Amino acid sequence: MSKKDILIIAQIVISIVSVSVSGSVIWKTNTLTNTANLLQLNNAIQVKTDVFYSVELKRKEMELTLKNGGTIDDNQTQLIHEERLNALASLLNIYEFACQQYISNKIDRKAFKLFYDVMIKYIMTNYIHDKELHPAIYKVYTEWYGK
Repeated sequence: MSKKDILIIAQIVISIVSVSVSGSVIWKTNTLTNTANLLQLNNAIQVKTDVFYSVELKRKEMELTLKNGGTIDDNQTQLIHEERLNALASLLNIYEFACQQYISNKIDRKAFKLFYDVMIKYIMTNYIHDKELHPAIYKVYTEWYGK
């Protein structure tokens, strides 16, 4: 084998190793990016969830006041009702966005299912009455549960 042949083989081997390493780096970078995206979504979901539960707590306090013979101003009742609708809409919208990211493979799919499996089922059971308003949530739900 000539020196020229050895150089050509060495260049081929180096190219293969380089492509392999580059592919591995890209895969790891994508994995890290998907995990980072999921963590950002998790933070956004947590903020929306906290707001929703805060409003739900106000609503339950109002119900207890009325149950115990207290009075609530109609304006206050209307305000809490509107706050609840807005908080619920925001919560559903962030889940819709998260499900879109899941469908597009822009987040860690296994972790997303692990974290949100129960909540997606709960949302579909209790809050989604029109699949056309939240198609990504519906699509994820049907993928996971086949319904």
